[in-house]
Amino acid sequence: MVSRSSAFSDRERRLEPGVRYLLEGTIRRHGPQLRVSVRLVEAETATHLWAQQFNGGGAELFAFLDGIVEAVVGFVEPEIRKAEIERARRKHPGNLDAYDYYLRALPLFRGTSAAGRAEAIRLLEESVRLDPGFATGLAYAAWAYERQETFGPGATPAERARALELAESALVVGSGDPLVGAIAGLVLMAFGGQWQRCLVMMSEAMTANPNNATVLSLTAFCNMMFGDLDFGRDLYLRAFEASPGALDNYELLVGVGLADLFKHEYQEAANWSLRSIAANGDWLAAYWTLAAAYAHLDRIEEAQAAVAAILKRAPHLRVSSMIRNGNRFPEPFRGQRHDVLIEGLRKAGLPE
Repeated sequence: MVSRSSAFSDRERRLEPGVRYLLEGTIRRHGPQLRVSVRLVEAETATHLWAQQFNGGGAELFAFLDGIVEAVVGFVEPEIRKAEIERARRKHPGNLDAYDYYLRALPLFRGTSAAGRAEAIRLLEESVRLDPGFATGLAYAAWAYERQETFGPGATPAERARALELAESALVVGSGDPLVGAIAGLVLMAFGGQWQRCLVMMSEAMTANPNNATVLSLTAFCNMMFGDLDFGRDLYLRAFEASPGALDNYELLVGVGLADLFKHEYQEAANWSLRSIAANGDWLAAYWTLAAAYAHLDRIEEAQAAVAAILKRAPHLRVSSMIRNGNRFPEPFRGQRHDVLIEGLRKAGLPE
């Protein structure tokens, strides 16, 4: 009898050079039922990163197997990304390559502080400098500039031009990559006014990779803001269910809440915003959705407390900057949806 650890060592010796992760599985049958066990292992250290059991089969065998594939894709990608970020963090600065700079930027990219945004842009620009053919790095660099518009005082004309340049370059070198297409579509909408092209690009990206949480969430966002609102809300939920361990799940949670705000379902909007805040207490979008929802519910003290939380984290934020941010989106959706947020924030006491 061979122990599990010995078996792993034998497999590890047979790995191709450069392989960092193993996805292993076993299948056990009991009559018509199956038990499938899957685990993700870091090859170098034999560390278990994720494990899950799936039970099913019978008449619904193919649906059961399809569900396993979707679950594995959703669970494994975030775990590998977390491990890769930690690996890049441990590397000596003198040994970083383009991919390492990109990985180091990701946690900062997810934040909303001015210092974090600036450092994310610096790291991603260094990634692009080292490898102009790294499409994902190009796309994320463009997206980092877009976040200056969403969470900062506004992107400068030079930043807007640079973002558009990076997005178009990403589409050339990353042709056919669904994630690159979705990110570039967002940037082209935000800074180029190409909202119809954006929706087409999002649809194509989702068709090509329907299990990627980032692709789903970007498609959800664009539909929520200027497309099919109910479809956008459903996609946020689908993205969360597909990848519950993703780094940006707090964005997905508040996405559902913002969709509910636009649908005038204010208590639901508040509930989802609170879930987002529980996952990431610094996420500005959760606080502004919560403030507007409470204001529309006439829970003014709670709305004012949410505004105070916004200003503590982003002293520059004003109603005027929120209006500027909303002006990126086309009519009539802007007036029908974004104005609900603006009216709520005014009632909650956000300075003009």
